[in-house]
Amino acid sequence: MDETLAKAFFAKVVQSLGFLVSEHGFSEPRFKIDDRIHFAYASFERSHLALECSCDQRDEHVDCHVVRLGVPENVDALERKDRPWREGVYQWVKRHGGRDPLFSRPQDLSFPERIPIKLDDYAEMLKRYGGPILADDPTALD
Repeated sequence: MDETLAKAFFAKVVQSLGFLVSEHGFSEPRFKIDDRIHFAYASFERSHLALECSCDQRDEHVDCHVVRLGVPENVDALERKDRPWREGVYQWVKRHGGRDPLFSRPQDLSFPERIPIKLDDYAEMLKRYGGPILADDPTALD
């Protein structure tokens, strides 16, 4: 993972999603780089849910997921399709009434230029539609 790109991603995560910490009680973000697959990760946690953002340098893609925390009672629980353990924020918002366009459509920008726009879009989705996620509702992914 390019160090400059990872640093820019991490700085923008703090800028765009810092409201999770200051307004909603999530932890300070944890950052991780996986050089084997050219990914950078940032995650915010509360008691029941986490928000995980990733930056994929090779595919030039930024994504955010809401993740249920905790260990399932048994392995079969991981296979339950009716109670997912992880869902993309965009997919979650669409499932809960969000209407397109939810993403900005920047034209002719480089990947580093698109990163802040995409993170701002995710922040706006959470602010507009993500009440149960922001409230750390343990049923948010049901």
